[in-house]
Amino acid sequence: LLLEGMPVSIVTDPNLPEEDVDGILQAWVWNSEFLVNLEMVKRGAATPYFPNGTRGAFDQRLLNAARKAKAAGRGLWGACLAAELNVNRPVHTGRD
Repeated sequence: LLLEGMPVSIVTDPNLPEEDVDGILQAWVWNSEFLVNLEMVKRGAATPYFPNGTRGAFDQRLLNAARKAKAAGRGLWGACLAAELNVNRPVHTGRD
């Protein structure tokens, strides 16, 4: 519902490879109101992940938003108490 019916723009970051090691596009998703990637992190619906230490244009904003979401227990941070914020690896919720 975050983007339902809204046009978006997909923008790659010149600081990042276009695809990650799994061949997944690394891009910023914008709508007319906000940076979707950042909004998801603020809601606790996503976490920042900087594979191999590679950082993009919004890395510090993403990290700050994740810290705030975790402290507030929003989204996955409230639902998965074992989850750790570590930007060097994908988040693990403690459930296999």
